[in-house]
Amino acid sequence: MGFLDFLKKKKDTVQKPPAPPAEQAEAKQRAMCEIVEQGYNYLYESAEWQSFYATIAEVLPERPCICITGKNPDKIRVFYNIKWAHMIWVTSIETELKSATPERIEFELTQNVLNFMKNNNGSAVFVDDVEFLTVMAGFEKVMDFLKALGDTSAYTSSSVVVHICPGFFSSTEVSLLKSIFDRTIPPRSSLIETRDATSYLTSRLPYPKLADLVNGFGGPGRKLIISLVQPDKLKPFFGEDNDYYFITNTEQKIPVVRPWATETDFIIALKKYTESGGKTAVIDGLECVYSSVDFKRFLSFVKDLTDIASRENIKIFCVFNEGMAKKTDTIALKQRFDVYVSQ
Repeated sequence: MGFLDFLKKKKDTVQKPPAPPAEQAEAKQRAMCEIVEQGYNYLYESAEWQSFYATIAEVLPERPCICITGKNPDKIRVFYNIKWAHMIWVTSIETELKSATPERIEFELTQNVLNFMKNNNGSAVFVDDVEFLTVMAGFEKVMDFLKALGDTSAYTSSSVVVHICPGFFSSTEVSLLKSIFDRTIPPRSSLIETRDATSYLTSRLPYPKLADLVNGFGGPGRKLIISLVQPDKLKPFFGEDNDYYFITNTEQKIPVVRPWATETDFIIALKKYTESGGKTAVIDGLECVYSSVDFKRFLSFVKDLTDIASRENIKIFCVFNEGMAKKTDTIALKQRFDVYVSQ
C-alpha cells in the first residue's frame, strides 16, 4: 500500500453493495466444502494474515474450534466475529488471556491442542504465525508440532488448517510442510481497516509524511517518540510536547535508549508512557535494533511491542528500512503488524 493510498483510507471506505442473500449462501457453502471436511489437513498460503481469519469466520460452522495465534485473541474476535472459538495466544507478555510462550511448543502448546482435539471429536484446529514459531523454536520443533496435530486429526475426525507466508520457508521446508497436509486452500483478500489497526509498520518515510501518518491515525495528545534522530530535529514535525528518546550508545543530556537494550530501555520507556495514559508511540529506526542483535531477539522484541500495544489499546508506528534486511526476515516482521505502509 502506497503512502498516498494509505492516507486516503483514513475516511471510511465506501462499501460495494452486498451480493444477494442466495448468492452469499451459495458462495459460503462452496467455501465450506473446501475447508471443513473432517479428518483432513489443509495448508493456507497467503502473505496477508488477515485473510486467514476472514476465512475462518466465513466458512467454518459453529463446531468446536481452537486457534493458535500470535495475535491478541480479543482483537481477532472483535475484528472477525469469531467469538465461539477457543484461542491460545502465543506471547511472552503478561496477560489474563489463555497464553503460551513460543518456547513451550513441545509441551504446553502441543498438549493443550491435542487434549482439545481428543475431548472434542470433529473439532477444527487453526494455526497462525508459523513463521514466528519457527524463528523462536526452530523448524524441526514446529514440524513435530504440526505433524502431531495432523496425526491426531485422523482418528478424532478433526480438521487442521495452517497458515504460512509464501517466500519465508525454503523449497525443502515447503515440501516437508506439504507432506503432512492433504489439501491447500486458495487465499482470500481481507485487510483490517486502517482506522481499526493498532500496529503500523512503515518503510523509511520523509519526516513530514511520517508526522502526517502518525498525527492522522494516532491518538491525540502527547506521543512517545523513540528515534535515531536527535529530538531537536524532529520537533518541527511532531511538536514540542512529546516524550522523546534518542537511540544511541553514547552518553547524552537527554533521555536515551540503547539499540541493543531490547528487553530493558525500550520496554521501560513504553511501559512508563502507557502508565501515564499515552496512546500513540513511534519507534523510528528499527533497522538500528535489527543490526545490533540477532534476528530471534529482534523479532521477539518487535512482537512484545505490538502485543503490548494491542493489550493496552494504543497505536504504535514502527519505521524500518527493509532494504538492509533479508527477505525472509522482512516477511516474518511484516506478520507482526496490522498495516504496512510503503513510500
